[in-house]
Amino acid sequence: MPTFGNTAVGGDTFPTTNDRGLFGLFNLPDTADVTEIAVRFDATSSAGDNAKGLIYEGVAGGALQYATAGQAVPGGGGLLTWVVSGLTLPPGDYYLGSVVDAFNSVWQCDPATGQRVEAVTYASPAATLGTLNATGAIPDVYVTYDIGGNSVTVKVHQLRQQGIA
Repeated sequence: MPTFGNTAVGGDTFPTTNDRGLFGLFNLPDTADVTEIAVRFDATSSAGDNAKGLIYEGVAGGALQYATAGQAVPGGGGLLTWVVSGLTLPPGDYYLGSVVDAFNSVWQCDPATGQRVEAVTYASPAATLGTLNATGAIPDVYVTYDIGGNSVTVKVHQLRQQGIA
């Protein structure tokens, strides 16, 4: 399946804090049926935080396209993934990132221009992306998708190949 975002395991980090979001701006070249959002947290993370994966339109003040349910960030970090269904995005630019509810975890990043947004609000992420503050860290966050409305067709085909449908 194709992905867009930052799939690398970066060598940089960025600290979390209550209701802070960290985002990267990425281009989606296809119409996409989103199947998964993934965010990587650094090994220096302590347990105690919860995170949500977020997708916003790729402009300042862009509309929230998707917010996942919360998921606990484990001590020692790692890759958090959320299954997504029912979200189709047209080609374009999107801010991919996450928000946390505390300050125990640490985002895994690459040295590049990312965006920090304060007051994203973990409990109920903002309907539009707040003030962007440039950082020197772009989060390790990406989306996996099926191309152009084909997810149901592909899945039925896969079931037939397995002799299930």
